[in-house]
Amino acid sequence: MIKKLKKLIMVFLIVLIGFLSFIVYRGYQDYRVYEDAVPISSLVEKVKLKENYVPYEELPEHLLNATVSAEDKRFYQHSGIDFLSLGRAIASQFISSLATSGGSTITQQLAKNLYGQYSSNVRWKLMEFFFANKLESLFTKEEILTIYVNIINYGANNSGIFEASVDYYGVYPIQLGLGECSLLAGIPQSPSNYELYNHYEAAKKRQQYVLDNMVKAGYISQEEADQAYISS
Repeated sequence: MIKKLKKLIMVFLIVLIGFLSFIVYRGYQDYRVYEDAVPISSLVEKVKLKENYVPYEELPEHLLNATVSAEDKRFYQHSGIDFLSLGRAIASQFISSLATSGGSTITQQLAKNLYGQYSSNVRWKLMEFFFANKLESLFTKEEILTIYVNIINYGANNSGIFEASVDYYGVYPIQLGLGECSLLAGIPQSPSNYELYNHYEAAKKRQQYVLDNMVKAGYISQEEADQAYISS
């Protein structure tokens, strides 16, 4: 009986490994189709040529730190795919005691936005793995983060941090303070629910989450967080 059980388990594992290998292979094939047709590097260069593209040195440090705190806390530790967050996100779908969370990194989200693919289907998710790896091999973390804030949706038809800064506050991005940066950084998770004109209260709740994470990460002090929340 035990031998039969072991044999069944072995057969199951072989079939599972074969199936997963096939899925990964198909994902790679789909990735190659996209990459061969329109290389992701060419899409990045197109973004950099935008009239209102804001380079890294002209972005507030608070905005970059707030964005990482809001979207991808382990951004500087992973290589495009955060398997720890991914595992937690999958587990949260089955364990009610775990807070529901997403497993996509900033690098994955960048790939998705560059190609205009906002579907969460399995096929695209598999391709994201390869695109994220490609981006991390071509660009530094600072470059990836800079490109991300230049194309992400900040609500109210604002695409990129330049449009968001000028529209919401009437200033250039470099002039944004901690309060404004932490408020804006919370929007991309759900632009239609956090944009500042019609959902300000929801945006403030999201801002509190961002500020709390910035304090935990050591980017700012609790006093700075409290002052930023009050002043924005």
